[in-house]
Amino acid sequence: MNQIKKIFCNICKSYNEITTLSQIYTSPNFFIFLLDIKENKNVNLILERKINLERFIELKNKSPTIYELSGLVFFDRNKNKYNSLCVHPVDKNWYLIDDENVQLCDINSFMNLYNTQINIYAPCILLYYGTIKK
Repeated sequence: MNQIKKIFCNICKSYNEITTLSQIYTSPNFFIFLLDIKENKNVNLILERKINLERFIELKNKSPTIYELSGLVFFDRNKNKYNSLCVHPVDKNWYLIDDENVQLCDINSFMNLYNTQINIYAPCILLYYGTIKK
């Protein structure tokens, strides 16, 4: 994660561009992303089923580099309530969980529905589980 900044140098009395590099030494098994976009309907967020953080991780052989989406909490603007979608760790099926029930859900259909009706579903929490690349 490179970032370009300008800092003031007391010796030359001018602003100079610097580049900072942030890396993860070892990565955790889970990444949890908290998003605050419930009220902002203009955010265009693309949900990724897999994310690759290999280029940001120092010890690639001892920590996860590929992360798969394993759960999310989203705000349904039509129903004005929160729901969650989680993968079961044993049967690997996805389940939609709301206040009243738990039902089997096709993750691909949900992702297509999300991408076409992005203003209806606002993701709030994304949970990614990491795997070690072999």
